[in-house]
Amino acid sequence: MALSFPAELIAVSRGSRSGAAVTGDVGPGDDPWATPRRCWRKCSDVEARPVVMHSIAWQYIPTDVRWRITEVIEAAGERATGAEPLAWVRYEPDEWDRRRAAVWLRTFPDGADGLVAHADYHGRWLSPR
Repeated sequence: MALSFPAELIAVSRGSRSGAAVTGDVGPGDDPWATPRRCWRKCSDVEARPVVMHSIAWQYIPTDVRWRITEVIEAAGERATGAEPLAWVRYEPDEWDRRRAAVWLRTFPDGADGLVAHADYHGRWLSPR
């Protein structure tokens, strides 16, 4: 039985607002993280995106891939301007209380990063900070 790992990352170019997507499946014996690595390399070639968001995914991504993803997002942030900002929204398990998720927001070009809310994993409640 093959492991099916759909990997789809969509990068939106600010100028055209058109998307560039890469998808793939993983078969027996394949590295399940090879396709996401290819996706991130492809997305890193696209101009800055206005919003990057991930939800309950970070913990499943190997550390070396998380570092590469962070580098790609930060590189896009370096290209951000006041007229064309970039936001990175992270909805992930709270490191201090695993019964809830933490919503973090990092904005570029200023680089401000902070906790904006705690939330239930299934959207039953949201507590802004």
